[in-house]
Parts: sequence; C-alpha cells; structure tokens
Amino acid sequence: MTIPPSKSDKAFNASGQQRRGIWIPGLALFKSYTVSILGKDLLAGLALTAILVPAGMGYAQAAGLPAIYGLYAAFVPLIVYAILGPSRILVLGPDSALAALIAATILPMAGGDEIRAVSLASIMAILTGILCMGAGFLKFGFVTDLISKPIRYGYMNGIALTVLIGQIPKMLGFSAVGDHVFQQGSAVLTGILRSEANGTATAISLGCLAIIFSCKHWFPKVPAILVAVLTSTLFVWFSELSTRSNLLVIGSLPQGLPGLVLPSVSIAEVRTLFPGALAIALVAFADLSVLSRVYAHKYKEKVSSDHDLVAIGVSNAITGLFQGFPVSGSASRTPVAESAGAKTQVAGLFGAVCVILLLLMSPQWITHLPVAALGAVVASACVGQMEFTGLLRLYRLRPTAIKRVVVAAEPVTDIDITAADMLAALDQTLRASGTELCFAEIKVPVKDRLKRYGLFDTFGTEKFFRTIGRAVDGYLKMYPLESTDWEDDI
Repeated sequence: MTIPPSKSDKAFNASGQQRRGIWIPGLALFKSYTVSILGKDLLAGLALTAILVPAGMGYAQAAGLPAIYGLYAAFVPLIVYAILGPSRILVLGPDSALAALIAATILPMAGGDEIRAVSLASIMAILTGILCMGAGFLKFGFVTDLISKPIRYGYMNGIALTVLIGQIPKMLGFSAVGDHVFQQGSAVLTGILRSEANGTATAISLGCLAIIFSCKHWFPKVPAILVAVLTSTLFVWFSELSTRSNLLVIGSLPQGLPGLVLPSVSIAEVRTLFPGALAIALVAFADLSVLSRVYAHKYKEKVSSDHDLVAIGVSNAITGLFQGFPVSGSASRTPVAESAGAKTQVAGLFGAVCVILLLLMSPQWITHLPVAALGAVVASACVGQMEFTGLLRLYRLRPTAIKRVVVAAEPVTDIDITAADMLAALDQTLRASGTELCFAEIKVPVKDRLKRYGLFDTFGTEKFFRTIGRAVDGYLKMYPLESTDWEDDI
C-alpha cells in the first residue's frame, strides 16, 4: 500500500532517526527493534490483555452484540495498527463512545436477531473504514493541526474524568447508570450513601490501587498492573470469594477464532447504515487525532494525521471482515499500556496474541479475575493520564473569564429559521454564564432578517458593530486591561 506523502509526513524509527515516505511503520520498527525493550513491551502486553478482554466483551454487549464479538474487535485492529499505525503506543479497540452509536443504528434494523446484528455491525465497520481511508487519502487530517493545547488538555482530562467515574461502581461492586457523566456521578454518590458498595470488591480495588501506586513510587521497574491483576485473581480463586461474597468476576469465555466473512446485506441496508457509519467515522477521527497528537507530543514524535486516518480505516475494514464492529483509539487502554511500560506497538501486538491464545487454548485462566481489580487498573491509568501542571500554567497565564464573543459576520449572506433559533439559544447560554454575544460587519439584508425574526431587539442594538475594531474598542472601554502575572513573562 502506498499513499502520496504530504509535506508534513515524517516517520521515525525506534532510534529516533527520521524517515520520509514510510507508510508501513511496522516494518521499520521491526528492523530497528532492540531486545532491551522487549521485556517491557511483553509485560505491558500482558497487562493490556487483562483490560482488552473484559472491555471488549462489555462494549460488545453495550452495542447490542454477543460478548464474544468484542474480543474479535479487540485483537484484530491491534495487529493491523501495529503494522500500519504511526503512533508508538496508541491502542485501538472497541470504545464506549461508539457503542451507543452502533446500537442505535443496528438494533432497529436487526429486529432482535443477534446474527443479523453482527452482520450489520460488521458492515458498519467496513463502511467506517472506507470513510476514514478516503479522508486520509484526501488529506483531511490537517484539521487536527487546528486543535490547540488547551483543547487537548481539556479533552484528555475530560475523558479521564469520565472514564474514572465510570470505573467507581465496578471498584465498589454495585451498579450505577446515567445518560451522561453528571447523572452517572450522581448515581455513584447515591449508591455510596445507600451503602450499596460491596465490601470485598472495595477492599480488592483499594488493594490493587495500593499495589499500583506503591510500585510506581518505590519500585518503578516492577510491572505494577500485572502484579495487581495476578494477585487479586489468585486471591479470589483460592478464597472462593466470587461465591462467598457475591463478588463479580469475568467468568469463562467461549473458544475459537472468527473466520473471514463478507457480511451479506442489501444496498438499501447499506444506505441506511451509512449515516451511522459517517457519525462513527467522525467520532473515531476526533478521538484518534487528539490521542495521537497528545502522545506524539509527549514522546516528541511527528505523527501524520492523514496516515493515522488511513491506518484506522484499514483497521476498521479488516475488523469488519473478521466479524468485528467499529473501533477507535482507546483513551482508557492506551494509558494502561503506557503505565505498564509499553515502548512500541509490540505491546499491543503481544496483547493481541494473548487474546488469541486465550480464545484458542485456555479461556478459563481469567475466570476468577475480579471486575473490581480491572476498575482499579483503569482508574489508576486515568489518574496518570490527567494533566494538572499544564492546566495550572494555562490558568496562571490566562485567568480572566470570557466576557464577550464577537461573531465576524461579514461572510454571512443569509440566516434561515434554524440558524436564528440556534443564535437565540446560544445567546441565552452565553448570558447565563455572564458573556455577551455581539456581531461585527453584518450585512444590511442579514440584519433585516434578524429584525424580522425578532432577534435584533432581543440581542440589543448595542451588540452590533460596524467593524471588528469597534467591537474590540467597546470591550476595552467596558473592561480595561489590568496588570496580570502574564505581563511579567513577556
């Protein structure tokens, strides 16, 4: 596979040497791979396996599919991305953000038929892959260059906090659901106040956290996550806590690998699936691009966004051919791999091999793995993923709240009723936060439209300025610049 490189396309091998035009980084990686980091990658792969299995099964069920298909969607993209992906340690796989979109699209079409749902989900993965590959070939990856540092910090911290709140019920041994993070957080707090927590699950999760953070602080070379998972599994196995204390464990898995299958669907069904696949492609692109840029910045790598789009596209397409469903970059498993010591994509590749071996040989090995331990592992990764120093620096340099939003309306030639309703809702939202919405350089016909909709008086005549400069001058008169700490840094 060859892709015309853009000016910014650069690939780096493991030693940091720059190469141009390399679109199969896996080959360059294996040519320059050193045995000195093999041990770390293998241990990280083992730790990653402990998360891949339950996460894949859980996201499959959330998407309305049998749990076993989550494992197919867990190991196939890891293998493909290890060969084609430009990121050093990014982990691909099933994602909670995609599960709801998949379920909403395929379940009404499947009519309760699980086999039909699997075929529809596989087609969605193939369509998602084609869309992502097309975007990569057309070089739409430049959009990620517009993502600023505050947005990256906010995204990563928001994802980490969201995932962390979702792990707390697993750690405490009870169920808490909600349509969004605030409802879920409220449900968690309600469960705690009602004493719904399972004491055994709580003790296991706290013990795992103690092992992980202690090892990281005092024994950084010890594979803390693997130690925590093995210790908790053996403890539950020998003490039979799953039956004595009503402790939730992973349980046994079915055996076997998926075959290469081209799902059979009609053209009409493909047209129905397309909008859902497009939405999933957009979400996957957004997640992957931000994650990839964050870790590229952290490891001082240069990652082509176009290349990343093609890599995730191929990963989705092949996953669909092996009875999987759409996947994306994982904001929970990537930090798990990193915190476990992963250095290259070999960690993800080994994790995929471990999943395959479990399916083929001994899926009973993880029967006694407590869900509380997995929650603790993910929670520890979320804490390590949060960016506090950067946020404090941003707050120190830019502490003043936004007082005015100015819309440079010179290119706007018309406003329909939908846009008018949106502007009215935006104005209400901004007013509630103490921010005023203003317009500059708005054309007379557009202003007449606003008057016709009744919005001109709602916004206020003082919110319309002939030029952007006058809007800024008006702001400076109302809010004179004050001396702040950032002036000392100039």
